[in-house]
Amino acid sequence: MGSTINSILKKTLSLAGAIFASRVLGFIRELLMAAVFGGGAITSAWTFSLKIPNLFRRVFGEGLIGTVLIPIISQTIEKSGRESARRQFSTVFLWVTLLLSLCTILVSSLAMLAEHIPYIAEKIGDIPWSEYPRPSLVRDSYFSLNGEWE
Repeated sequence: MGSTINSILKKTLSLAGAIFASRVLGFIRELLMAAVFGGGAITSAWTFSLKIPNLFRRVFGEGLIGTVLIPIISQTIEKSGRESARRQFSTVFLWVTLLLSLCTILVSSLAMLAEHIPYIAEKIGDIPWSEYPRPSLVRDSYFSLNGEWE
């Protein structure tokens, strides 16, 4: 009983550690993206171009295919053996990888080419989307519950 609890605790802690490391690395990635690209239309286009392939990965890679593929592969192993199941899985994996790669290349290329489209090119500049004024954040206009600004 004690070894089972220790085993569960170790696995839980290792999973929690991996998730924490993933979050920290994601935060560092966002900091680097902000430092390199800044904020603007190009950054928005680049971020959007990565969201579409990630959506496909979530739907096909982590959701639908995982749910459907595991029973099919298990059934193939029972009926035809491991080698046949390995070939079947390799085929599905190859096609999903090819589809996601093409989608990523296409959408990323469109995001990079967006800068050369006349309507978008005139919007990109020192002040993108000038018809939407940005609030001027002046420190003197902040109200603080801690007292006066020094």
